[in-house]
Amino acid sequence: MMAVEPRPPPQDPTALTAIAVNALREEVRRDIASVKELLQAENRHLKELHETKFAAQDRALAAALATAEAAGSKSERGLTKQVDQLGELVSTKNDAQSQKTDDLRTRVGNIESRGSGIGQSASVLGIVLTIVIAAGAVLVAFLRH
Repeated sequence: MMAVEPRPPPQDPTALTAIAVNALREEVRRDIASVKELLQAENRHLKELHETKFAAQDRALAAALATAEAAGSKSERGLTKQVDQLGELVSTKNDAQSQKTDDLRTRVGNIESRGSGIGQSASVLGIVLTIVIAAGAVLVAFLRH
C-alpha cells in the first residue's frame, strides 16, 4: 500500500488575508516613500534651474541697463557738443551783427557831421534801427529752434 503523507492542517483564510494585506501595505509605503524622494529630488533640481535662469536674466538685465546708460551718456555728450557749437554760432552771429551796427553808427555819424541834414540822419537812423530790430528777431527765432 502506499503510504499517505499527512496533510498540514488547513490555515485560517482570515489570517492569510491579513498577512497578504500587511505585506501589500508595506510595499505601498515603500513605493510612496520612493516616489516622495523622487519628487523632492526633482523639486530641488527645478529650484536650481530656476535660480540659474533668474541669475542669468538678472545679469542680462544689468548688462542691458549698463548699455542703455552708456548710450544715454554718449547721446548726452553729443547733444552737449551740439549746444556748445550752437552757442558759438550765435556768438559769432552776434559779434558780426554788432560790427555791422557799429559800422552803421559810424556811417550815420559821418553823414551827420557832413551836414546832410536832420531829415536824412533820422531816415538813416530809422533804417539802422529797423535792421538791428530785424537782426534781433532773427537771432531770437534762431535761438528758439
